[in-house]
Amino acid sequence: DGKLSERPIKLPKRGGAALSVLDYVEKGICFAPDGLRCMVPGKEKLARSRLGPYYATMPDGSKTLFRDGRKEAVVKQVECWVSVEGPETYELDGILWKTGRA
Repeated sequence: DGKLSERPIKLPKRGGAALSVLDYVEKGICFAPDGLRCMVPGKEKLARSRLGPYYATMPDGSKTLFRDGRKEAVVKQVECWVSVEGPETYELDGILWKTGRA
């Protein structure tokens, strides 16, 4: 809701680091396959959120990052934080993806 005076909430990733951040041409930028999706082609100012499978739910049990349980919200501002460790690589091992450093 834009209250920058409140302390942020960090939600733990479930199931390891794999598939933490994805950048799909057809789906936009995703934090996990469905945790937070931004810049959906054709709807660039729309963000979608669904918590549970890949990221823990909010402290109040809500399964979305947005207020009042909404699954979609309009993006007004985006900040990008970058890791100094470099990109991860993904390799399919049977039916599971393994991650490593490039």
